[in-house]
Amino acid sequence: LVVATSFLGTGFFAWGRRPDNRIGPLMAALGMSFLLLLFGGTAIPLLAPLNLIGFSLQGALLAWLILAFPSGELGTPGKRALVWTTALLLFGSRLVVVLADPSGAYFVIQDAGFRQAYAPIPYLIDIGILIGFIVIVCVRWARASGPARRVYTPVAVSTLIILFLILLETLVSF
Repeated sequence: LVVATSFLGTGFFAWGRRPDNRIGPLMAALGMSFLLLLFGGTAIPLLAPLNLIGFSLQGALLAWLILAFPSGELGTPGKRALVWTTALLLFGSRLVVVLADPSGAYFVIQDAGFRQAYAPIPYLIDIGILIGFIVIVCVRWARASGPARRVYTPVAVSTLIILFLILLETLVSF
């Protein structure tokens, strides 16, 4: 809840200060996607897809935010494709988990062997995505000119801290 409100508050503040820049709306949307994760532990199984959508949206919006900084624009088809690929990998890998959960309302994959073999796949996908974005941030910082690097350094450092913490959480959960 703290992370969601911090992204919401900062996003709305940035949006108000620079309405022509998409970073503020992206941050606010990322904060809202964190709120959808609250439905993950609900006692109402029919709300499980909200958690799935929130997790996928969170990853895609974070990817978009990283790639679009500072203008808020993705700019190239490659960056747009990377955001879509991130979203589809996160959604697809988690959708299979939801469909294979015997205690869930959407249980359709009944093969226990498949469930056991598939269990590490979402974590491996997450690890690959996180490492990829860590590399992207580091390469972007290294390629920046001196003045641009001075502006980008605080953002790069905070982004790397967030990515490393998410990676650490993923590795511990794995």
